[in-house]
Amino acid sequence: MSLFASIKSFLAGFFQPPLVEPEILFVKHPNPKVSIVLPVYNQVDYIDQSINSVLNQTYKNIELIVVNDGSTDGTELKLAKYSDLGNVILHSQENRKLPAALNKGFEFATGDYYTWTSADNIMMPNQVELLLNYLETNLAKAFVYSNYQLIDENGEPFRERVRGYQSDHDLSYVILPNTVTEENFHDSENNFIGASFLYRREAAAIVGDYAEDLYAGEDYDYFLRLHNLFRFGHITDCLYKYRVHRNTITAKYRDCMHGKSNDPLGLKLINNIKNVSKRDKIRREYIKRDINIVDQRCCKNLEIFDDTMTVILNSSNSLKNNHVNISKIPHVLNVLILDDTVDFTDTVSFEDIDIVLANNTLASPFNKIRTISGIVNFGCQINMA
Repeated sequence: MSLFASIKSFLAGFFQPPLVEPEILFVKHPNPKVSIVLPVYNQVDYIDQSINSVLNQTYKNIELIVVNDGSTDGTELKLAKYSDLGNVILHSQENRKLPAALNKGFEFATGDYYTWTSADNIMMPNQVELLLNYLETNLAKAFVYSNYQLIDENGEPFRERVRGYQSDHDLSYVILPNTVTEENFHDSENNFIGASFLYRREAAAIVGDYAEDLYAGEDYDYFLRLHNLFRFGHITDCLYKYRVHRNTITAKYRDCMHGKSNDPLGLKLINNIKNVSKRDKIRREYIKRDINIVDQRCCKNLEIFDDTMTVILNSSNSLKNNHVNISKIPHVLNVLILDDTVDFTDTVSFEDIDIVLANNTLASPFNKIRTISGIVNFGCQINMA
């Protein structure tokens, strides 16, 4: 298969699930670094346990980024003792809620892979190692998730039925589906992924930030956006302990859903989840439209069709000779195809590039890739009009 045919197959797989595995794969990293963001708001009783579960990972090339989101219970004093650790970054800010805290945390991230954890939960010692091994050996996948265990406020197994996929043999274990599909993940309005996951920096750069206007639905929205573009994987190991107690956002949401409470926050969360689903449906309708591929490496005329997603293939030379302001054209995915002769330092400006392909491999040679504007953004804001 030619490079052009490979790219076309790969890009088609972005917007409609391909019948065969695409040939273009992610880069395999030597000694990959994992960035772990830990947002915290008033969890002074659990924060040490959560941080230590990160620092005690069997995989050691990690960085921990703790975002103190305006805690008022003494959390900041507890965090001070970690300030001298070389792989820990501490950031304090006024309370801006979880999605904003996540976005701030990932601004500091320098790793090849990303995840985040909650201040009252516990990562099993081999969580990062096993999730990372999966992605490093499955280069067509951008995201992996695992099974996990429910615990109570004292850290003991929680064996009441509170969510789907709990094991009949032991209710404290959550056994998740092996595959993520439109039916079981998008149409169901069920964010079953859970809190044990890992994803690639390249995918995060394309998808954009967590949606700050979808508090408590930000993770579901983010995972949906990722799944629209990339392949997910699952491993059956139990790699995380998720704490169930009355103070969690999830508990307020669940009680309102079951008619047990009219808590204002819980009701707001229900509305946010509905908005997540509404946005996801709009995105999916759009990306199922035809893809118009313009190979600008061999032609000078740029044809844009209003109702299609246009993919522009560029080389370094065509970029230098291209006088079209691509950033002002809606519904365009700008792809740069590199060869072995490209010099990143002075050949090309990456300002308007969305995806970089080098030797049939999805790559990210720069820190931030611009996301697509408008309804095909896959970032946190889309035009609902």
